[in-house]
Amino acid sequence: MNSIEENPFIGFDSEQKPTFEKGEASHGIALIQLATNKKCYLIQTKQIKNLKPLINLLENDKIVKIGTGLKGDREALFKQFNLKLKSTIDLEDVFKNLSARRQIGAKKAASIILNENLQKSKNMSRSNWENKRLSIGQIKYASEDATVVYDVIIKIIEQYPFVINIMPTFFQLHYSKE
Repeated sequence: MNSIEENPFIGFDSEQKPTFEKGEASHGIALIQLATNKKCYLIQTKQIKNLKPLINLLENDKIVKIGTGLKGDREALFKQFNLKLKSTIDLEDVFKNLSARRQIGAKKAASIILNENLQKSKNMSRSNWENKRLSIGQIKYASEDATVVYDVIIKIIEQYPFVINIMPTFFQLHYSKE
């Protein structure tokens, strides 16, 4: 957590074991992905006894968390850990402000901004994220979800500097420090 906290902003995502039966209760968040400019950390929440350092990081308003479709993540984190995810930027909101007409997820953002084609398999997204040992495919999928949002926001600001003006003030302050 100490090396992650050195960054003013990070890519963020979470994964849950899917439910397949109608009315089946959610299993909760099994994996949290945090990406810096150099590394991506995959944190298996169900295999760690002391999550306090992670919760402190996610509630730290001095570290900006960038993700896509964060509403579900925010709700699940609160329900499971009574955690209030702070200082977030949702790429979907950035694209809406740039007059995109529909929601843009990580795959579409990577295609448009980075000119990269992410392989986002439905089978992988629906895999068991509670496995003690994640498969190579799961690791790749989860890592890309967190790193791509980080890379997209950097590229957007480099290519379209005016975008910084529509970002929340807390992000403008942090970005100017980097």
